[in-house]
Amino acid sequence: MNNQLINSANPLGGRYKIISKLGAGGFGQTFLAQDLHLPGTPQCVIKQLKPQVTDPECLEISKRLFEREAQVLYQLGNHDQIPQLLAHFEENQEFYLAQEFIDGEPLNQEIRQPWESNRVIALLQDILKVLVFVHEQRVIHRDIKPPNLIRRRKDGRIVMIDFGAVKQASTQIIDPETGQTKTIAIGSHGYTPKEQFGGNPRFSSDIYAVGMVGIQALTGIHPKFLKENSETGEINWRDRIQVNTQVNSELADILDCMVRYDFRDRYPTAVEALAAVQRLTAAPTIAMSATTVPEETLPVSATSTSVPTQVRSEIIRRWLTKPWLMITVLAGMGIGISVIATKTFLVPKLVTQTDNITDTVAETSTTTSESKPATPAVVSNTAESTTTSSVQKTTPGSDTESAAKSTSSTQTQPTATELNSQGDSLRQAGKYQQALMTYEKAIARDSNLAEAHWGSCYSLNSLGRT
Repeated sequence: MNNQLINSANPLGGRYKIISKLGAGGFGQTFLAQDLHLPGTPQCVIKQLKPQVTDPECLEISKRLFEREAQVLYQLGNHDQIPQLLAHFEENQEFYLAQEFIDGEPLNQEIRQPWESNRVIALLQDILKVLVFVHEQRVIHRDIKPPNLIRRRKDGRIVMIDFGAVKQASTQIIDPETGQTKTIAIGSHGYTPKEQFGGNPRFSSDIYAVGMVGIQALTGIHPKFLKENSETGEINWRDRIQVNTQVNSELADILDCMVRYDFRDRYPTAVEALAAVQRLTAAPTIAMSATTVPEETLPVSATSTSVPTQVRSEIIRRWLTKPWLMITVLAGMGIGISVIATKTFLVPKLVTQTDNITDTVAETSTTTSESKPATPAVVSNTAESTTTSSVQKTTPGSDTESAAKSTSSTQTQPTATELNSQGDSLRQAGKYQQALMTYEKAIARDSNLAEAHWGSCYSLNSLGRT
């Protein structure tokens, strides 16, 4: 059949002259051809899809599926980094696609040695930008892997080819007696997650595949040679980083999130994954070394330090369904709030010990009644009388000095946002206990600061308190 197409004097579909065979797979073959109907007879790619049925009724069903999926490819071809679908037709009960020819090299020709982190980050961004468009069209690629990512020669951009969606027509096995349809799972070993092999692909299934491509680029190892954790099902890849290789630790965290065993723990779509990767180019990060940082000191978390807002919200939502975890979190927050409250309301009064006795007592009473939250009268009076007693035993000072000290104390206190930033720095450095205390201070300043709540929960999780 191959030689018949290549050597045939009759153009395929009355238009396409087959030049050579480019490849073959379980669902069909790919050829390089010339379009005889266009000026200059430009080159194009012809894909032959063989339906897994011969019964006329079942063949008609496959034809309808082919037409439907071809329409999807027409729509996707509007993106510069996806080949245009030029035509689709049927001949001799076989389906054909004519697509734009991309002059370039498949990515698997490049990934033969480990890449530096910055190069991997650039690759992920290029792939994910295309995938954002694909997911916006409500399409799942289902077969992302290096051979299906072409580095275009003219501009070095990544072009995404060979969408699994169009294979739908050739993967349907229909029982002519019962009418039941069975779909052969589409995907490639090492790049395809479990739910997709089970016939239930999701948008996050594509995220898994892109994450495995990133891991392959970092390690230089094909995913099929990476082992899974026997208890969790997660991919053990960090120990395969070559000696003396520096890897961006936040990039590693993001890749972990992309390839989670449970699809619910991954970035849901390319939008969230791209947002996380793009943050890596906006701020300096900590590097991990295969020689100095053993794998067990690099905890694998359900999210990364660059997880986008949508993913953070989802994680917090899940933790809210665990009462026992929330009790722990709230208890920790309560301790932090108590400490901050003590510093906020008692320390400024102790500073007035050097003030004039008569004027200070009057000012303290007025300030307390205006600025302190409404509390039971007994508690308020007790606190004021205790403070007043302390003041009467102090050395007299001036009102001006007291006001200056009070103003200075207020100005030097960091804001909730500043405390949250400090907490982020401590968390990224692995100092989770200090980070937790700092987040709690931020929450005490602003209880509505979602980032601080998330950081607190993340730190608690990292400390193993859950």
